[in-house]
Amino acid sequence: MELKFKSMPIIGKSNLSYLTNEEGELLLHYNAPIAFKKRDGEVILNEGYYNYSTTTSKHRNQFLGVESSVFNKKLKRGDFKIEAITIKVI
Repeated sequence: MELKFKSMPIIGKSNLSYLTNEEGELLLHYNAPIAFKKRDGEVILNEGYYNYSTTTSKHRNQFLGVESSVFNKKLKRGDFKIEAITIKVI
């Protein structure tokens, strides 16, 4: 999935940044896309990065508003789509 944004983020506190576009909101950790929340509620996790480290997982769960156990249940149920996320600045 290629997401288009008008600018790249400035890294904020805890090396986190967020980008929004007409489709939804993207969480980045160290400028790597982690998760994208679409406006319709669908969540897309960036394969290879969404579970990169304990810290990344903590920030991902906060972004999604779930605790770790709930995240794992939703992941096993297939509630989240997992695919490569790329960013294009337009």
